[in-house]
Amino acid sequence: MARSAKKSEALILGTRTVSAVYNRGKLIFGKSEAIPKDGTEVVVTFVQECGNDDSPAMTALRELRGRGRGERLLQTLLAARRADREREGHGHPS
Repeated sequence: MARSAKKSEALILGTRTVSAVYNRGKLIFGKSEAIPKDGTEVVVTFVQECGNDDSPAMTALRELRGRGRGERLLQTLLAARRADREREGHGHPS
């Protein structure tokens, strides 16, 4: 019994970087071929102006400070590393 060959279609997703300017509530693209089709999911990354005393790195650190409080991060990381070492055959005798 011969199998019928089904043509499988795969959707390959990728990313594309384009430049645009945000003006009066709309994105204005420099090239018409850069405009995404309707329904396309886009991620917008933009440069935000900061005061002279607030570098973007320090602002990010300040925002993250205290987020993991009470999660016992050190103990969790040490336990995960111990499990990795045992799996790799380098476990220490207790």
